[in-house]
Amino acid sequence: MNQRIRIGIITGTGITLEADAMSPAIQHIERIAVQTRYGVASITKVIWCNDNIANGVKELILLPRHGKEHSIPAHCINYKANIAAMKRMGVIAIFGTAAVGGLKPHLSPGDIVLPDQFVDWTVRRPLSFFDELGSPLVHIDMSQPYCITLRRLLRTAAQELRIPVRDGACYFCADGPRYETAAEVRMMAQLGGDIVGMTSAAEAVLAREAEICYATIAVVTNLGAGIASCPLSHAEVEAQMHQTATHVARLLMRAVELYDGADCFCRHALDSYPDVEVPL
Repeated sequence: MNQRIRIGIITGTGITLEADAMSPAIQHIERIAVQTRYGVASITKVIWCNDNIANGVKELILLPRHGKEHSIPAHCINYKANIAAMKRMGVIAIFGTAAVGGLKPHLSPGDIVLPDQFVDWTVRRPLSFFDELGSPLVHIDMSQPYCITLRRLLRTAAQELRIPVRDGACYFCADGPRYETAAEVRMMAQLGGDIVGMTSAAEAVLAREAEICYATIAVVTNLGAGIASCPLSHAEVEAQMHQTATHVARLLMRAVELYDGADCFCRHALDSYPDVEVPL
């Protein structure tokens, strides 16, 4: 029997991937509080099996990044605990969802985007497992910050399901929790940003340090400040995400089915540091 492949799914604003919704493919559901040196992460483990799954049974580790009640703002998320918990659970690939603003006129609310680059503009959050006094000096390669293998799977899944996606974009990561000013949006666009969000950069960096493949499915929920004709609101963001949630869930589930656990560059990010392990 093949060893179970463990895949993480980190959901954000407007996306609730309830385990019960995946039945009858579910064989087991277990809610677990995973203790890490950075704190506790509450996850749901799902053992999932159907005839379309590559390499047999999969274990899905579901984690809502803003908490079960969506009460944790982006700058307060315990990113280290979340990714460390995924690593402790044996996860080798993570798909994340993200609500984003559009910075370019060719993007419209409802567009699903697969970013391939990011610019990290955050200043208030830790971005490394190796930032404590006495930690080894580690410099990981982030030339391709989002896993090429997972992005390819998402493109394949989108083609099979006939769900339109925009492949390739630069995700500009802001601190939040406020939305951006019109001047900031203009600056982000001029610096190469296509979409703006508040969470993806930290997850991508920490996943790479943990040698876990990571990709983001971003949904444009609004146009950036100064582009939109009306003020931004969180209600608008949530409403647009809910409209697109079915497509995102189908895309995620098909990508999970297709994933066969093949080796990838991401899972060798620390090969040049043979004596270094991620502190969990």
